[in-house]
Amino acid sequence: MKLNKKNRKAKAYILYRFPSLHIFYDGRRIFRMIMIAVTATLLGASFGYAVWGRTFTHNGVFDSVIATPIQTALIVILVGSFAWLRVLGYRRTSGISDIKYEKSSGMLLAFSDHKFGKIIFDCTDISHIKTMHPFIAAVLRFTVFDKEDLFRLEAGSLDVPKAALDSVSLVDGDMIVKLRSTSFYDVFYTHYFADYPLSSQHIDENAPTMDTTLRNLFEKKAKEFISHGITAFATELHMTPFPLLPNPLGVTGICRIYCADAYLYILRKRKGDVINELNTHDWSFSGLVEAHTLMFPGSMRCTVRDYINNEMADELLTQIHCCTTEVGSVTPLGLVFSAKYLCQPELIVLVDICASDPANTALICDHISGRREGNYGLVSEEYLRGLLVRGEFKGYKDIFPDVTRLLMRWLDCEQHRQRLE
Repeated sequence: MKLNKKNRKAKAYILYRFPSLHIFYDGRRIFRMIMIAVTATLLGASFGYAVWGRTFTHNGVFDSVIATPIQTALIVILVGSFAWLRVLGYRRTSGISDIKYEKSSGMLLAFSDHKFGKIIFDCTDISHIKTMHPFIAAVLRFTVFDKEDLFRLEAGSLDVPKAALDSVSLVDGDMIVKLRSTSFYDVFYTHYFADYPLSSQHIDENAPTMDTTLRNLFEKKAKEFISHGITAFATELHMTPFPLLPNPLGVTGICRIYCADAYLYILRKRKGDVINELNTHDWSFSGLVEAHTLMFPGSMRCTVRDYINNEMADELLTQIHCCTTEVGSVTPLGLVFSAKYLCQPELIVLVDICASDPANTALICDHISGRREGNYGLVSEEYLRGLLVRGEFKGYKDIFPDVTRLLMRWLDCEQHRQRLE
């Protein structure tokens, strides 16, 4: 997992550990400026005293007052250094890094392989948070650092529960996705924690050089469980994710716009306040869904539009807005289970974006392609097929190849061809 190296979270952690420093960040700006000016003046005088080695007032008491700030500054620097070393120590001893795991999982539940009417999200248990499985909690119990401190440092102090996948079933001709909730803390220490060396001791005497990690312990079993579930879905019409893991149901949106007699697909580069895979190319929007957004008054079910709405609006629509746009058809393509993040499930949807006034379609395309930040871009279907043929996915998000295969599978399926006719 790619940790966010921005100083903002490190500063928040240091303020949490040293509350007295809030005096320099809270309150009125004028007060802060006065405090900084006074401190700088005293430090300048004290350094001058130390360099030139002569008294300023020939009064021992006053000269001691002037000399004191340099001693204080040394103490502040020393304490600050220890605080920053604590931050660096957590980042290094935790062993969390963005591993180069370029293998595709190949674990796809393609909805185009099954006939169904609507896809319905069953939110009856969305307010029920399933805590970390006792087996996983026991494995992670004796880490060499405080897990809550590392979570606060890298993920922040806010843990908003995320929607999690409980099961997928075909019931009375409809695809029912049953949801519950999970803590992001649990997600952080399972799916995003798969390659942390849990101990210097080895459980396999025949492979003493292999670190004991969550991936080594559970990946094989998780892949076997999910692969069996995908295969058996055709007959059993039901599957569940690996039960030891929290399984947050993320969403990846493939957004396209029809321009100049062809579909153009919107890609983006992951920047800003993301916790993993910074600076990689991704689809139009992606992320975990906050569970509280699915708590509808008077209804325990929601549609795929409801499920993706917040992520799509936040990560895409508000970013590319140049004129009024509309969301056309929303087609769920299936589920992809991430190989890199220990089989985390991801819902893949295809979304058609169009201009309210068709004459503005070219304007929207030009706006997306011409953004100075370079966060978004447009590619053709041929470009995506070329990536698959060449297998050139370096610099792309881990599930990008599997999502692209799922998209092409849908574009090539007989159902899609019939719709075009």
